[in-house]
Amino acid sequence: MSLTNIINSSISGLGVAQAGMRNTSNNIANVNTPNYARKTLVQETQVLNGAGVGVGIAEIRRVTDQFLARQLQSSNSEVGRLDALSAFQAQIQNLFGKPEDNSSISGKLADALGSLTQLTIDATSSARRQGAIADLQAFGAELGREAQKLQDLRLEADRRIGDQLSIANAAIQKIHGLNIEISRARVGGSDTG
Repeated sequence: MSLTNIINSSISGLGVAQAGMRNTSNNIANVNTPNYARKTLVQETQVLNGAGVGVGIAEIRRVTDQFLARQLQSSNSEVGRLDALSAFQAQIQNLFGKPEDNSSISGKLADALGSLTQLTIDATSSARRQGAIADLQAFGAELGREAQKLQDLRLEADRRIGDQLSIANAAIQKIHGLNIEISRARVGGSDTG
C-alpha cells in the first residue's frame, strides 16, 4: 500500500468522523424537539480493485422504536374512531330526546299508550277514540320525522367517511411520490433521511 493510498484512506476516515460528529451534534441539538427521531450514521468500507481505499457513509438512518410507533398509530386511530362514534351516538340520542319530554318520540309514545289506556276505561266514548287516534297519528308522524333524521345522519356519516377516504388516498399518493424520491436518492448516493 502506497503512502498516497494511506493518506487518502485517512482523509476519508476523517471525513466520515466529521460527518458523525455533525450527526451527533444534530441529535443533541434536537433532543427536545417534538417528533424528532435520532439519526445514526452507517459507515461502509470503500474497496477499489479488491483493496480497501478508505471508508464512506452508507446512509443516515432514523432510529425509531417500531413497536411504539405502531402502538401510537393504532391508539390514535382507535381514539379517532371512538370519538366519531360517540359524536354520532350523541346526535342519535338527541333525536330521541329525553323520556320526560312530551315532544320526544318516547313522549309521543307515552301519550298514545295513555290514550289507549283511557280508551279501555270507556270504549264507547267518541272523544276518547278520537284522542287515541290523534295521539297514535302524532306518534306515527314523529316516528317518520325521526326516521328521516336518522337517514340524514347516516348520509352525513357516509359523506364524512368519503371525505376521510379522499384524505387517506391523497396521503397514499404522497407516500408513493416520496418512495420514488427516496429510491432516486439512494441510487444517486444522496441522503434519504
